Amino acid sequence: MTATAPRTLPFNGLVRATAGRDGAPGRDPSFAQIRWDPAPAGAAPSAWAVLSPTAGPSAAAEEVRAAHPDVPLLTPGPRAGLPTGVLVVPAAGAADRTLALVEAALALPQERAPRLVVLTRDAVLARDTDRVTDPRQGVLRERVLASAGARPGRFALVDLDGHPASLRALAAALGSPRSQLAIRAGEVLAPESVPAALLPLPPGHVRLALPGPPPWRLSLIGKGTLDCLALDSCEEVGAPLVGSQVRVAVEAAGINFRDVLDALGLYPGDPGPLGAEGAGTVLDTGPDVTRLKPGDRVMGLLTGAFGPVAVTDEPLLVPVPPGWPAARAAAVPVAFATASYGLFDLGRLTAGERVLVHCASGGVGSAAVRLARHAGAEVFGTASPPKHAALRWLGLDDDHIASSRDTGFEREFLDATSGRGVDVVLNALAREATDASLRLLRPGGRFVEMGKTDPRDPDDIARDHPGVSYLPFDLREAAGPPQLAGILHDLRELFATGVLHPPTVHVFDVQDAIAAFHHMSRARHTGKLVLRIPPPEDARDGVLLVGPLADTVPLADHLATGRGSRHIWLLAPHDEDDEGLARLRSRLAGRPAELHPVNADPTDPDAVRQVLADASAVAPLTAVVHTTADDRTAPDGDGPDGDERAAGEPSGAAAILHRSTLELPLETFLLIATAGPNGPARSPDDPVRGLAVLESLVAHRHSLGLAATLVVLPSTPDPHRSALLARLYETSRHTDAPVLTTAEAAPDTGPAESAPDTGPAEGG
Repeated sequence: MTATAPRTLPFNGLVRATAGRDGAPGRDPSFAQIRWDPAPAGAAPSAWAVLSPTAGPSAAAEEVRAAHPDVPLLTPGPRAGLPTGVLVVPAAGAADRTLALVEAALALPQERAPRLVVLTRDAVLARDTDRVTDPRQGVLRERVLASAGARPGRFALVDLDGHPASLRALAAALGSPRSQLAIRAGEVLAPESVPAALLPLPPGHVRLALPGPPPWRLSLIGKGTLDCLALDSCEEVGAPLVGSQVRVAVEAAGINFRDVLDALGLYPGDPGPLGAEGAGTVLDTGPDVTRLKPGDRVMGLLTGAFGPVAVTDEPLLVPVPPGWPAARAAAVPVAFATASYGLFDLGRLTAGERVLVHCASGGVGSAAVRLARHAGAEVFGTASPPKHAALRWLGLDDDHIASSRDTGFEREFLDATSGRGVDVVLNALAREATDASLRLLRPGGRFVEMGKTDPRDPDDIARDHPGVSYLPFDLREAAGPPQLAGILHDLRELFATGVLHPPTVHVFDVQDAIAAFHHMSRARHTGKLVLRIPPPEDARDGVLLVGPLADTVPLADHLATGRGSRHIWLLAPHDEDDEGLARLRSRLAGRPAELHPVNADPTDPDAVRQVLADASAVAPLTAVVHTTADDRTAPDGDGPDGDERAAGEPSGAAAILHRSTLELPLETFLLIATAGPNGPARSPDDPVRGLAVLESLVAHRHSLGLAATLVVLPSTPDPHRSALLARLYETSRHTDAPVLTTAEAAPDTGPAESAPDTGPAEGG
């Protein structure tokens, strides 16, 4: 951590941060991320045809034809060439043949060239339910987008999901002038670059001082203000374990709204120590524990989770899905268990019913939307208007979205349901909004109350709203350990099998807890806020940096001196007598950090596997950073690491690092790449500027629940690159966005959106 001077305050335990986050020098770059919004409708072509990429009609082509039986189905002839007009090419299972068709179309003169619309399947993350299972489609997407830039109007990409309405909406998508689209549940979407949803620390923010060796945890030294937070010792967590107790080394812990209410003195009753959920490693077990053992990675419900050690009962813990980073695992237990218990155990929600989820962009709300949609319910959601894009990301269309800032949702949702209303309300609002929600319930409806600021009397509700059940609950009080164990086990299986996806996560260091609590109190975020707990001073962790020493040496300096990383591996061909490496060794003399330079080619899979094995034998690997990520693809025949991979398979160092680290619970997997040249050679609908292969790779990792961030830098060299790389590393630890582009690299796709102050917290 950066050395900082104590600040005089009314109470102890605070320091003021200077020189930016964690001491990284230089200015913060301006970041954008990709968001898929509804595309303007265009006039569908009067005639179009389906062109199978194979000699005979492919299954994908037949599927399109089944949805559009009047459209001709063509197959490429050996000498006939490509017909003119609009040709839709379903590429599923035939990417290499589709690439050949693209090359053939590029070779034709303008007057004989068709408009080639290539269809992919589940190739982009346009909605929360999307799963990019085959990153090889990025090779095809990159080539089509490059062709669209070189021949405007001649090429387009349309990505489909498995919904029948999406195939039926294809004709409307063909009329769009955009060269990249996605269709989700029949809705046509286009990518836009918008300001990144980062939660930066305010200038001069106050940090909490670490009190010394563990055990310690975040505590309240007063109530009524969020500044009454401190890190205090808690020796009681070291007491001998009894019964089914488990002691956990906490790596990350989720913040919940009850923590904020407790700090503000607004929570009714005693909620117990701050921090109700987390993820980490089992340290020790009580005599009755049978399922877990020291060394197991676990996530679940904890007591006092905002510290390096916490104690809980075995039924409240489940294994972390393979490869999941701790921050992602810590974001799941409370939100999803609360949503599951409220919707199904209390609300008795079933397939085909309608449910209204208030504050649906928050932690519990977004979990409830995911679970209810998975159960087959029709979901309506409210959020503040600036967060409606987050609800679209969850799969809700505009007819199922309304504002949580007023009671207009009552009329909107009555109209959307033809006056029938909803069967279940999962409530986190109060006062007039509660009254409006009660009026939305049909007879026999269930009002599941999560709010703590405006509780109602169930008898009054029964009198004023005949047939409506009012069901207030607190998760820990309502559900005992056996029931919670069943809920957590079922949820874990849904995550491990890819049926459910974890929420958007924003991570703060525990020393920045005051800023994190303020963000939650003002509802400045979507998804979950998580506190990262630093490891003990003597803990060993490993970081692998891949790239030229001119990049990795200064980044290693930042990690060793600013982050306290203990083992730093540098992988790249280099001169053993490199002056920068020698200076860094001298600078780190006397510090606990150790450098491990490896003179090897990062595109050699054997070399990568060897350095990963060596690193893991010394210390757990927590981060992988590739500072010059590329998008090389395999030539015809076998892949370079001996795998039987088709031509066009990603084969650069980034892809090798991905395949080699699938089972490692990395906190950071950061790819830094340089954008292709701006100008007419690139499609304006290509936000990642010619890096679709890397975009697909990180999207695939996100689909698996793994850490991954791609940062796209402008093609113009940055004279302060060393400082920039440190900034990018810190930014990657505080965002869940798969792809970030700098403002210079992002195309101008419309006016910039400012990050609004959304006012008081919505809860959740």
